[in-house]
Amino acid sequence: MQGEDRAQLLYERIADDERLRGDLEDDAYRHLLDWCARRASELGASTSEPDLDTLTGALRSAMRALVTAAASGNPAMLDGIPSTIAGASARRRAIAALQAAAPEPADRGRALADALGVESL
Repeated sequence: MQGEDRAQLLYERIADDERLRGDLEDDAYRHLLDWCARRASELGASTSEPDLDTLTGALRSAMRALVTAAASGNPAMLDGIPSTIAGASARRRAIAALQAAAPEPADRGRALADALGVESL
């Protein structure tokens, strides 16, 4: 399977899981899902197929943490992002962005996605 195909499969596994969105409305969730698409593309290009299930679990955990943080505004929720998805410096940027964001979940989601960017390690 080519890297682009792996990336697409990784993204679809996350995007198709509506439970991950929690109580976030479309605008808030869209920012996080856009980040997920970019991160899946990056991860899929550099990952062998046997690791796909492990990566899916890690990316799912990251999305769950990001959704919870965006909904609650609680930076401690970002501790749930696995280091394979976002390294320590990326998580620190996300915490700072969350604390500086306006209190609306959509603003928090945008701030988190922007802070994590594409290269999250």
